[in-house]
Amino acid sequence: MEKEIPKEENEIVLCIPITFETREELFAEVIKNNLKDYLFAGMVLMNTQTNEHFGCEICKRDPRMKKAFELSGKVNHLSASYLEEIDAHNLVVYLSGKSGNFEQAHAIAKAAGAILNSGGIGVKVESAGKAFTAKKWYSLSREFDKMNLYELFVVETIYDEETMLTYSCGMHNIGHKDVAIQGESFTDAYPLIRMFNVFRFVDEPILNENETFSLSMDADRYRLSNMENPPTKGEGLFENQFGFWELIKLENNS
Repeated sequence: MEKEIPKEENEIVLCIPITFETREELFAEVIKNNLKDYLFAGMVLMNTQTNEHFGCEICKRDPRMKKAFELSGKVNHLSASYLEEIDAHNLVVYLSGKSGNFEQAHAIAKAAGAILNSGGIGVKVESAGKAFTAKKWYSLSREFDKMNLYELFVVETIYDEETMLTYSCGMHNIGHKDVAIQGESFTDAYPLIRMFNVFRFVDEPILNENETFSLSMDADRYRLSNMENPPTKGEGLFENQFGFWELIKLENNS
């Protein structure tokens, strides 16, 4: 079945470089710029309206941050000038919280927006490997829309040229298995992975092993199989504790 309890609790971790030089400046600005909806209590950022709370670790400037955003920002085409802004950060906030469903993902996305609204430069999703400008993240996180969260938390396609394996990463952030396809070109695999992931996230069907999926009535059909050794297994925050679906093409479309 598609909906199931993960083997271990998932966690979303967001990396947010900020302009302020002290944590006290950040604390004051978050309260001032967010209508007192958020406040800090030690190492916790709390939403005072919902009582939701998030781990908040504040670290010194990281000289590797520009390169990290460059690599994770390829999907969103981060500009060279923006990467220079990242390089000029003074502190880094690591925001963390439980993941595994739409509501939890939306809550931490909005919490990150509160920091962006108070001197944050951008967001890198540590549990997916995807980076955003502050403006892009803020615009997507303020709207209560499933597809916005999908765009924030999921890297749709990672392609391994050596093995011809294409797979998604980050679906565990929003409560679902990731998916992989073996032996297809990137061009052919991309629309399959996107449509399969969007279908599951938006429509929330109950899926079972050995059922089939296709893009249309006359398109190739693929059998669903639980993947025994998924590509992100053992990869820390990238690992999907819900598991992986593998789409296996049926020969002769039978």
